[in-house]
Amino acid sequence: MRNRAFHVIYSILGLGAFLILSFSAQAEQEIVADKKITKEERTEKSPLMNAIKYKGCVADGILSGYGGDIDNQTEVIRNSECAYLHRALETWAAPPDFEKAQKIMGQIDREDMIYGMFLAEALNPKAKLRYPDERRGFKFEDMCRPGSEGEWGPRTCRADFSSEEYRKYLRYITQKAIDMGVQSFLFGQIYFQERSSGNPAAPEIVAQMREYAKNQGKEIVIGAQTNSITDEKYLRVFDYIEGGVGQDEEGNLESVACSSKWSNKSSGWCWALLWHERYSQKANDVVLNFDWSGFSNDDMSVYAKMNKETRHDTLKSLYDYFTNKQMGFLMPYLAVVNGEIDGCHGPKKDFYSPGDMYDCKDEGAMSRILAEGEKNEAEFVFQSVPEIMLVGERYLASVKMKNVGTTTWKKDDLYRLGFYDDKVLVNWGGRVDLSVDDTVKPGEEKEFVFYVTAPKKTGTYDFSWRMLQEFGDWFGVESPNVKVSVKENEKSVSSN
Repeated sequence: MRNRAFHVIYSILGLGAFLILSFSAQAEQEIVADKKITKEERTEKSPLMNAIKYKGCVADGILSGYGGDIDNQTEVIRNSECAYLHRALETWAAPPDFEKAQKIMGQIDREDMIYGMFLAEALNPKAKLRYPDERRGFKFEDMCRPGSEGEWGPRTCRADFSSEEYRKYLRYITQKAIDMGVQSFLFGQIYFQERSSGNPAAPEIVAQMREYAKNQGKEIVIGAQTNSITDEKYLRVFDYIEGGVGQDEEGNLESVACSSKWSNKSSGWCWALLWHERYSQKANDVVLNFDWSGFSNDDMSVYAKMNKETRHDTLKSLYDYFTNKQMGFLMPYLAVVNGEIDGCHGPKKDFYSPGDMYDCKDEGAMSRILAEGEKNEAEFVFQSVPEIMLVGERYLASVKMKNVGTTTWKKDDLYRLGFYDDKVLVNWGGRVDLSVDDTVKPGEEKEFVFYVTAPKKTGTYDFSWRMLQEFGDWFGVESPNVKVSVKENEKSVSSN
């Protein structure tokens, strides 16, 4: 995704210089040769991806205070159907303010919310941030790719994976974010950040992030803006690749791999439409949104210039189109628009918000679309039950299920574990409730521990359980059926 700061390039250097900078990146997108990848090498899909793809929302920098009017902005998000906030914590040309982020998370006050962090390609070489591990400040000037100073205007440079200082910075801020509860990380235009020669650094960086999260007992996903990179082995390092949709003023999409609006055939520069099979078939998942840059004809500004009916039709058609292809389309809850266009906006003219207290008033339409996209899904993990029981005796059993849908399981919403075999009369008690304090978010596991009483007659009985939402539907995979052998209870026989 082109970032809003590209508008700075245009303002300072003119469009020609902007295109030259863009074209120069093309060679870097070919740093890894195309290779085949085996099924075993593919990253296993995280259940967080369902929530991201079907109930995700762009909230660019909301945890960093972007867009103004934070009180109303957080209220809009708190009342939304969003389950995931994309790029909520920003790092574009500034280190993250974790104290501010935690405060705003408290204002949003949604236990079920998944937060995302943007690991930007742009740094401020004059930035200041304490590095407690080495009892010093980070040296941001040492993180810059040589010769890239001023690339996005004054006090900017391009981040460089070759810099050990930059990698220390990445480790520090991602670990802090994981500890704070951030679960999705997106590398901005990763070809800008990758090594200019030699083996790519992303696989090692991503592996370190995953290892830290695993050691902390946290589930995370990691994505990247990969543009026209087509190396499958590289793309599958990430849980998802992310980019814009490239729609026109009527909400229509092109059928090409490179956007005609931003690409340049003579130079070879391709602004990739990642939903195209050239890229999507080589990635684990694809997440799409309205691209933004600050230009008047980027996706976000084009959307903001539409009339209300066209905006709502566009949201619905794009959401349905992409989710039917098992890709994600994120609703724009906070994103940059060109401040000079004749279009709707949020609290500031250069930021869009759907809130009903602002110009656009798209809040209701987005909530309806996301509500229709809710998905209950569960995956069996393990179960424990004695295979031999005595008539009338009580036994401890347990069944663990993983939430791989987009909804959060709560007792008040009537999520339960249920006995799943309607061929026999014995139901082992029928239902097992969540506790009042249980909040099982997408990606989390829940172990149900409960007592069952053996039937009053000897014989062999089925034991299989499945998740359900009462007065709704059963969902997910049932636990493997266990044949429980119920035998005569000698104590009860002797007493008779």
